[in-house]
Amino acid sequence: MEKEEQYLKERLEEQIVWYDKKSIFCQKCYKYTKIVIGLCAISLSPLAVLKVQYTDSLLVFIGALIAVLEYFLSINHFQERWLQYRITCGCVKSFV
Repeated sequence: MEKEEQYLKERLEEQIVWYDKKSIFCQKCYKYTKIVIGLCAISLSPLAVLKVQYTDSLLVFIGALIAVLEYFLSINHFQERWLQYRITCGCVKSFV
């Protein structure tokens, strides 16, 4: 009986570590991508006012970058996965 309990405890601890790492990874991906999107969006207005060479091309590039990053977030579901991994990790911890 003790071997079974030892196995379950070790197995659950492995699962907790796995879910914790995945949660942290998804959280970082989500937050860093959102920061880049925010900085790009904030930079659009000041750049639009400037009358410097290549401003139009830069504005198009930044707009496209925002769209690509938002698409990246939408297909990878980092926020949803981050929260789900965190919830699952908490549930598994309650069994230990």
